[in-house]
Amino acid sequence: MKHRSHMFQRERKARSKMTKLVHDHQFVKGVMVTSERTCGKPQCKCSRGEKHLSSYLSVRHKGERKMICVPKQLEESIRSSVKAYKDIMELMDVVSDFCVDNLIKSKKTKRID
Repeated sequence: MKHRSHMFQRERKARSKMTKLVHDHQFVKGVMVTSERTCGKPQCKCSRGEKHLSSYLSVRHKGERKMICVPKQLEESIRSSVKAYKDIMELMDVVSDFCVDNLIKSKKTKRID
């Protein structure tokens, strides 16, 4: 790996942000979904069509799709964790593009020698 001083500023920033996210935040590969449901109580508003809303985290865990019910008090935290994962992946794409560019340049330089 090359020294940071030889990296483009955009690559340095991406690596720095990615490192900070990985170190400082929880991150989850998944999607938050909202589902409408009925509870089954005959006198409840949901029996008249006003369904209850529930939030779920949809993830693949150990090879299986899981729908994990998320309590209201954890919704914002879980949404933040899902966003952190997406941000990390986007930054990894930026760094990967620079690495591919460097590989291509390296191959061209070695051909000339």
